[in-house]
Amino acid sequence: MKANIVKHVNNLQALFLNIRWKVEETLKKHRKRALSIEEFKTLDISKELISNGIVFVWSHKQILSDLMTIMEQKGFTYIENFAFVHLSAKKIIKFLIEKNTTNSKATKVNEPTEQLLLNG
Repeated sequence: MKANIVKHVNNLQALFLNIRWKVEETLKKHRKRALSIEEFKTLDISKELISNGIVFVWSHKQILSDLMTIMEQKGFTYIENFAFVHLSAKKIIKFLIEKNTTNSKATKVNEPTEQLLLNG
């Protein structure tokens, strides 16, 4: 699974990798489409790709240490972590509709098109 990302883009300021990892939580549902930590090692994430920027990698806590080791071997320095809430499009629509119905100056909420679906 060697991927040459630099062939397509280079000199990025930021790179966000939202990876479906092969860990216990995902194996039952997504075994074929998930990435192992060993497969991640083969990705060409180098200083040539992002020489002066930030790389964000979504990770399960149980592989975070391995992931940090791999990124250090690729020449990156760990600075900080952050958390984000990962919602399906269904949950976002539900939230928007609920917010809209409780708002006194309610306006119609249009459901997003498929182009706006994030991890849905």
